[in-house]
Amino acid sequence: MLAWAPAAAQTQTQTQTASAATIDWVAHACGPEAAFGLRFGERAADPGYRLLGDADQPFTRLTFRSTERSRRVFLVETSGMFRLAPGSTRSDPVAGRQLFEAVDARIMELGAFSSRERVIDEDGDIDITYSRPVDHPESRVVLEVTFMLGGVWVTCKDLALVDQQFEEAFR
Repeated sequence: MLAWAPAAAQTQTQTQTASAATIDWVAHACGPEAAFGLRFGERAADPGYRLLGDADQPFTRLTFRSTERSRRVFLVETSGMFRLAPGSTRSDPVAGRQLFEAVDARIMELGAFSSRERVIDEDGDIDITYSRPVDHPESRVVLEVTFMLGGVWVTCKDLALVDQQFEEAFR
């Protein structure tokens, strides 16, 4: 039993990480015309999500939303979490925070957006909103990267189509 305990403790102290390719994929995923390979305004296919492969871990699926009547894609999102321990349902906040900071650093390095706003709420959740794509400053596409519950949420949306969604859903 004593031989197992140090090995278990060592495993728990190793921080899980995403590959550089995954971080780069997330950082490149949002642009003025598309998000994660889905074009804004295209007709949405059911069921509203796509499963991702092992290469994209800890991100496991893309979810997309479309306008109420015209079914045009206006938002695409994904989230990534590392389990705190094998079999656990809790996320590893240290690994999640490192992933969040790595994604943010890569987005900044790419310089695709001219505006960045970082907000930390009273619970310690962090939300970064990028806007005004450098190549299309008139675009209303925004990228939101959030650290919450020990995981990373990435949302890319076209605010013009969000307005259309509101129009179709409530008028």
